[in-house]
Amino acid sequence: MPTRINVEFHLDKATFPFLITPDRLEELFLTTLPEGLVKTLKKEPVKPYTITYVDFFFGEKKLITNFPVEITIINDELLNYLSPFLSLREVNFSLGDVYITKMRVRSIEEEDFKDFLLNAELPNQLMFEFMTPSILVREGLNFLLPDPVLLFEDTVKKWNRFSSIEKISLERDWLVKHLETTAVFIKTKHVEVPNQPYISGFYGKLFVDIHSKSKTYLNKIHALRRFAEYCHIGKNAHWGFGKVQIL
Repeated sequence: MPTRINVEFHLDKATFPFLITPDRLEELFLTTLPEGLVKTLKKEPVKPYTITYVDFFFGEKKLITNFPVEITIINDELLNYLSPFLSLREVNFSLGDVYITKMRVRSIEEEDFKDFLLNAELPNQLMFEFMTPSILVREGLNFLLPDPVLLFEDTVKKWNRFSSIEKISLERDWLVKHLETTAVFIKTKHVEVPNQPYISGFYGKLFVDIHSKSKTYLNKIHALRRFAEYCHIGKNAHWGFGKVQIL
């Protein structure tokens, strides 16, 4: 059952957002899980989780003593292991030279894959807001433009990898023929993660029209639209890249 968890962490002293890096947050997350499960997760090419601290990506020069993190989980087994961690209040987790001393779960949202397929309305216009740098892949190479065909192909793969119910099939020819980009407002962002080459991604807004009256296909598109907010778009989703809001 895809789950979105918003957690607030409190630090023992002030630090800057750009020092709270995705790899450190992932390491903290993995320390709460059994060793055998961690080994399995590290081998997965697509992780069943995302961990996102939005302010890291934009390097705001402000001192903070607490910060919000969004964790999404897209398989039930992992969620069961995470439950004891979410019940903690007083903690002692290292993030470089600062420590997380308290944590508070601010909200938990859950939706079933079946819920995603129950869409009362099927509008023909979509707006994607890419909240963090996003990286799509075309022919094996990073692609820094919000191509709706690549976007939905990526989301279909993640759905079919983690869904416990019916798989979704969307032909590339159908996507090319029926999805029209009507407006794009994006910027490119270079992100520095320790021990990694610079990672570049795009963020901003994409507007798409769906030229179809087929309720079957529209329902698939809107199921994937809703799922994308849990699984994120494109590469490095587990580090918080590709976070989207879709209207």
